[in-house]
Amino acid sequence: VEQSTADCATISVTTLSGAAHPETIQPRALVGNQVVLILVDSGSTHTFVDQALLSRISVTADKLSQPMKVRVINGELVQCTELVSQLTWWIQGHNFTIVMHVLPLGGHDIILGMDWLEQWGVMRCHWAEKWIQFKYSGQEVKLQGVLPVTPTVIEEVTAEQLLKWEKGNEVWATAVLNRIVMTI
Repeated sequence: VEQSTADCATISVTTLSGAAHPETIQPRALVGNQVVLILVDSGSTHTFVDQALLSRISVTADKLSQPMKVRVINGELVQCTELVSQLTWWIQGHNFTIVMHVLPLGGHDIILGMDWLEQWGVMRCHWAEKWIQFKYSGQEVKLQGVLPVTPTVIEEVTAEQLLKWEKGNEVWATAVLNRIVMTI
């Protein structure tokens, strides 16, 4: 597979660290049967896919004929040696297919860079409400990112209620805690 650009690509340092920032838009999508976390990143020149995701979705990457240098915003250089030429993902009723360069991304499965963002022309985004909107196949598409959630403390629930929540995917993990009261 030929490298599409001779220039050095860039990627945000926060992207590789996996750090979650409240100023970002991070929608969830499906690739095959896998739920993935996407970062919309105007600080990245290219779209990237996490190396670890490829085995989970049974996709094989193609070797680049020449490694692509990727400059992290902090100045560090990393080598990209593979790409997936046509990776399709589904989000909120829409399918998208794009070339994705392969890197170990850490906290995100896919980084949508400027190569993806620029193709839609005029784009609206609402940073506080975490959405982007653009025209796709002649219609307005609004992609909603994950909204920050304030954790709530659940005092006490029955096992029956916990099972109902689990079946409805309202709870993903549980911890059983015993309160110990020490008297001296």
